[in-house]
Amino acid sequence: MGLSEDKSAGTVCAGPRKENICAIVVTYFPDTHFGERLDRIRGQVGKTIIIDNTGDPYLGAVSQPMNSADIEIIRNKQNVGVGAALNQGVSRVMQLGYEWAITFDQDSWIHPDLVNILISIYAQQPRPELVGIIGCNFEDENTHVPLMSCLPGAPIFREIEAVITSGSLLSVATCSKAGPFRSDLFIDFVDHEYCLRLLQLGYKVIISTAPLMVHALGTANLFGLNSRAGRGSLVLTNRSPLRRYYMTRNGLMVARRYFTVAPRWVLKSVASLLIFAVLKIPWEENARKKKFCATLYGAFDALRSRSGKARAAWLEK
Repeated sequence: MGLSEDKSAGTVCAGPRKENICAIVVTYFPDTHFGERLDRIRGQVGKTIIIDNTGDPYLGAVSQPMNSADIEIIRNKQNVGVGAALNQGVSRVMQLGYEWAITFDQDSWIHPDLVNILISIYAQQPRPELVGIIGCNFEDENTHVPLMSCLPGAPIFREIEAVITSGSLLSVATCSKAGPFRSDLFIDFVDHEYCLRLLQLGYKVIISTAPLMVHALGTANLFGLNSRAGRGSLVLTNRSPLRRYYMTRNGLMVARRYFTVAPRWVLKSVASLLIFAVLKIPWEENARKKKFCATLYGAFDALRSRSGKARAAWLEK
């Protein structure tokens, strides 16, 4: 890749290539297959930084054999949340002199050409200086269904309102202008808030249409439904009450702030939160009453703009 002019800052930045991309992987009690997933990442980038939020050296990422010059582990003494961990990673990427970062969750199995495909998508942009982030379509590990359909002959990318953290490529220069990830959200909607902020600043959010990784959205159960209207399915992610709190609180806070930026996305997001609470929680495996309470509590904290780590001890029990 050559150089692309960043019109907003009057600077010139190098396009992404393997040598100038550093991966950031946030971990929290990673499973025994994490090393295999990590190997798929590290072969596609110049260096990999692991931000371990486990807080236990015997259970975290550092407990696994990873002696290599292309891997660096930053171990937090406690779980500081996804936003703060991503900020730690981006800060370290800047210190090391890499111009691009690609972020991952610990449970994503990525395609062998994920990074190369994202690089090729960047190369096709008529105004690369407007690219804020490039994410990727993925297959849900539980349902084996892609996030969005990919028809034969369709373009390899499209513009979208938001992408998830895992598999997203972003330039360090753009990060500096957009500001850090919101650590006060702790978890959930950290990625979406960042994308909507990019849109607000005039950048584009792009996604590959082809699924480039297998990613788990919770521990889901799939139920078949039959009715007079036809056949369908109900996907239950079985999130904990704590996650239901964060998803509701952060989703509503982000919706309120960015409604004028992406009204269609905001309405769809809020509708999804409400539909889950009303229609899906009664079907979940356990703690249904507690999940309802967590949802209501999250909505209450959103109304009073109360962010940060959840303060109610009952949510974690």
